[in-house]
Amino acid sequence: MNNEILNIGKLTFKISSYGDNSKIIKFLKTFPSHGHMQIALDREPNFFEAMEVEGSINIPVMCIDNTTNQIVSMGSISEKKCFLNHCEHSIGYLSSLRSLPEVQKSTLLARGYQFFYQIHKKLECKIYLTTILEDNYNAIKVLTSRKAGLPTYNDWGRVHTLMMKVGKNTWKEKHGFSYEIAERKDIPEILNLIKSEAQKRQFVTSYNEDHLISKTGLLRGLDLRDIRVLKSNSQIVALAGIWNQNTFRRWHIIKYSPSFKLLKTIWNQYAKISRYPRFPDESEIIDYRFLSFLTILNNNADYLETLLFYIWKEFNLKRPNLLAMIALHENDPLLKVFQKYPSYDLKSRLYVVNWPKDQQAVADIKRELIPTIEIASM
Repeated sequence: MNNEILNIGKLTFKISSYGDNSKIIKFLKTFPSHGHMQIALDREPNFFEAMEVEGSINIPVMCIDNTTNQIVSMGSISEKKCFLNHCEHSIGYLSSLRSLPEVQKSTLLARGYQFFYQIHKKLECKIYLTTILEDNYNAIKVLTSRKAGLPTYNDWGRVHTLMMKVGKNTWKEKHGFSYEIAERKDIPEILNLIKSEAQKRQFVTSYNEDHLISKTGLLRGLDLRDIRVLKSNSQIVALAGIWNQNTFRRWHIIKYSPSFKLLKTIWNQYAKISRYPRFPDESEIIDYRFLSFLTILNNNADYLETLLFYIWKEFNLKRPNLLAMIALHENDPLLKVFQKYPSYDLKSRLYVVNWPKDQQAVADIKRELIPTIEIASM
């Protein structure tokens, strides 16, 4: 598949190779998101290794201006096994879609999706997931227009990405539980709990033992000892990974809008005496941990609050003012537990994307199951 190339005038679409690593890192690092708080993803030192968490198959595509030999646009396609309608299926993921302003009003987007479609035909998945920040109005307007041969972007509701300061503990402690660091002997029970709870949800990543013990791949950077389990009567009833990706994927602040800068100054003074997170300074790397593959038996709020009580207690001693991040769909019953705790809520829309011939695959998705997004893999 690496020999895929599409030449259009002075532009060339191609699948990126390891030789493009430094060029891609520079492009993404200086490319901010939209909105009042503009952030960018730094994937040094190796973009391709950082992509491993997004899928079992990862295909980064870039568009080069042949006159300057510089990237003017790029995007990534990934594929992995997830739970869909109670069963394992290959699901795709679209990420890192970026275009320089000077080419955004050209036919580049349509041409890019033509190139994407040629790749899609060689993959197993029929649907893709992607998220777009709600205040990125232009991207939503363009991508959901269904014009110029674009695939269909089906709106699947709001996703709340919560940034919380690990500080004063207000979660509820319940007696009769044990809080433990996961061990090798726990792996079968961990996988069984994830699988059983995934039956109530859509899009949960399917993990196996190799994922949990490998130093690379879907859980790159997550050691088994980074997983915390809550047990009742020696049975795991809740678990979460405390995932530090700072060695290969870091979010940093590019800049704030002038109006937000004033709000940030006031907010950060209040954050010093409250449980709310502070906003980082411009150019600052955000110090955070993902709460990953959070799994709670029967979505039990008491189990979740107890697990969070112990996580907050443990990490507040290790790294005061550390940020914890998690993304939850608006229909997720666990969201209500997190919304009791002060946080900064970054809202986005979840889309299920398909080409016309795969519309039935979208129609068959059971809407009553809870959409579940792993922000650490996006």
